[in-house]
Amino acid sequence: EVTNDIIRLRDISGGDGSEDLLTFERTPFEDNGSNEVANILLDGLWFVASYVDDANDETISYVGYELDFDSDGTVTVSNPNQTFSGTWSVFNGGNEIMLNFGSQTLFQELNNDDWDVISVTETEVALEDVSGDDGTDTLTLQKL
Repeated sequence: EVTNDIIRLRDISGGDGSEDLLTFERTPFEDNGSNEVANILLDGLWFVASYVDDANDETISYVGYELDFDSDGTVTVSNPNQTFSGTWSVFNGGNEIMLNFGSQTLFQELNNDDWDVISVTETEVALEDVSGDDGTDTLTLQKL
C-alpha cells in the first residue's frame, strides 16, 4: 500500500503463512497558520531545483530562471533574456500553495494546482500535487 503519507510492505512467510507488516509514515508538514512558508519564500530569490510532471523530469526546462516572491502576492520570474510576473498565495492554514503564471508557455505547467507543502526549510520548499488523473507532480524550490 502506498499513499502520500504511508508506505506499507507486507511479507508472507513461505513456511507457516504468517504475515509481517512494515510501515513507513511521514509526518506531514503543518504550518498551522503561522505563515512560515510565506515568510520563507519572501526571503530571497529561488530557483526550480526539481520539477517532475507525472514521472517525467522536466527540471532542465527551468534552468536559469529565478523566482522572486513579493508580499503583494506577485512572483517575478526572470532569466537573462526575459522577465514576467505571476501570482502566488498560501492557503489551507499554510499547507498549500497556489501559483498562476497566466499563459507564459513554460511556467503555465505550474498553474492552478493546489500544491501541497511536503517539507520546508530555510533553503528549500518541496511541493506535491496529485492531479485528477492520479498523476503526481513534484516541485522543489531552492533558495539562491
